[in-house]
Amino acid sequence: PLAPQIYAYGVTVGSDGMVYAADNTTLYRINPKVDPATVEEYLPASVTAQIEGEWAPRTINFDFDHTIMYVGTWSEHVYAISLDEDLNPIGKPRLFAKIPEDVSWMDGLGVDYCGNLYMPNYENSATFRITPDGIVSLYLQQNSATYGHGLEFGSGLGNWKSDAIYMPQPYNSNMVVEVVVGAPRRP
Repeated sequence: PLAPQIYAYGVTVGSDGMVYAADNTTLYRINPKVDPATVEEYLPASVTAQIEGEWAPRTINFDFDHTIMYVGTWSEHVYAISLDEDLNPIGKPRLFAKIPEDVSWMDGLGVDYCGNLYMPNYENSATFRITPDGIVSLYLQQNSATYGHGLEFGSGLGNWKSDAIYMPQPYNSNMVVEVVVGAPRRP
């Protein structure tokens, strides 16, 4: 285990090879290149105390060139954090988008090559799409058994399409739903 002390929900890897994790209260950066792995709080409490809206980081991912980290929350808020060349935060997270539905528990966050975000949501069993300009739309309505409990783009290898998102279905016999979005994931 890299960081057993973190009850992580959202996890991604940065272009720096570091692991980034969210646990519904804090963002962490984990260095897996050393033994034991080092864990640091990515944003100090002094910064998160200044954030507009409800800060409860749950899912995370980077934009196309790793200059922005997107953070989906326990609520309807989606944040963007500007990053420097070392993936360190510049300033505080800003409110990027607000899902216009009664939502909570954003359960995944994928970013395509065009910069669109895809976010499955537990509360209303839907997947939302957010454009690079922060415009939110309902992308896919599902039922409570088939909503996306997580999200990953396909690799393009074997039968996994590179222009599709795959969403695990733990409440539907552990099936996986394939949704072709027409663009591959961000590099």
